[in-house]
Order: sequence, then C-alpha cells, then structure tokens
Amino acid sequence: MQSTQIDWNYEGKPDALVGTGATVAERMLGYGSAAAFTLLLVGWQVFAADPGATGWRLLVYAVLAFDVAGGVTANMLNSCKRFYHADIKKDERGFTRLLKNPLMFALLHVHPLLIALLFEGNLPAAAIWYAALVGSVAITLSAPLYLRRPTATGLVVAAILISLYALPIARGFEWFVPCLFFKIVLGHTVREEPYRPAL
Repeated sequence: MQSTQIDWNYEGKPDALVGTGATVAERMLGYGSAAAFTLLLVGWQVFAADPGATGWRLLVYAVLAFDVAGGVTANMLNSCKRFYHADIKKDERGFTRLLKNPLMFALLHVHPLLIALLFEGNLPAAAIWYAALVGSVAITLSAPLYLRRPTATGLVVAAILISLYALPIARGFEWFVPCLFFKIVLGHTVREEPYRPAL
C-alpha cells in the first residue's frame, strides 16, 4: 500500500488553477489535462461543430475549454483541495479570499451566459444553468460534510442528463454543462482530505 499523509499546509507561489504548493506530478496532471482537453475540444469545434469558427470566437472557445474542461481535473487535485479548503492565511487577501468561498466561486462562473450571448445559444437555458449551478453549490454546502460528495455527485448526474436530453446551451458546447458541474459542484465545493506523498 502506498504511503501517504493528510497535509493541510501549503506554501509557495500562488496558483489558483492547480493549487499553491502543488507537486510536479499534480502540476503536470492539471496543466497537461487542461491543454489536452482544450486541443481536443477546439479541434472538434473547428472540424465538426462550427467549421467556420475563426478569430475571437475560437479564442473564447479555447479559453472556456481550458478553464472549464481543464478545471475538472485541476479541481480534483489534492493540491487544489488543500488550497481552497484550508483556512485562509493572513497574507491571502482580495481575490484569493473570494475564490476560497465556494458560493462566490460559483457566482463568478457566468460562462453559460457568455456562451449564449457570444455563440448564438439559448439564453433562457443559459440563465437556468447559471442558477442551477449556484443552487447546486448551495445545496451541496447545506448538506452535512459526510453527505456532500454523494449529494454533489447526484446533482452532477442530474445536470448531465438534463443538459443532454432537455436543455442544451449551444451547438458545439455539449460538453460544457457536464464539465462545469464536475469542476465546481463536485470538484471545488466538496471538501476532502488532501493527501500528499509521504517523505
């Protein structure tokens, strides 16, 4: 059995994507998967979903893919769990404090509305998904700690099914709602013990 330890302490250069103090393996996994998913999704957009996409539309699409699809793996990293769920340090102010609040973190993700506005999507559906995201985070946080993971998982599965069969946002963004809910509801919101390889 691999030797690990639970460690809530971190230090180093601030890194909001993979978590401050991430190991080399965690950084490679976080940034590597974000890059791979971005390339995959941009390729799909260019060659299948929206062959005419160029310029700013493609750039915005790539940024959204990197942030949301890439953010799924990153927010599941132990370094991210440690960074976002440890107590706020004295030198952490402003935007960092805001990011460490799961509800505020969710409120900042207005991505569904941006997609609807910039990619000729379904604006009412986007507004519903934004409200559903924030509501799902609030529901998860209201559950006892030992029930948060299963609560969040159930909400993510519901979001996947509804987005696929009833409430799509825009063509080429079929991946978006599942990834957004995985990233924020299950990844960012659920507090879990952050493991670190034992020295």
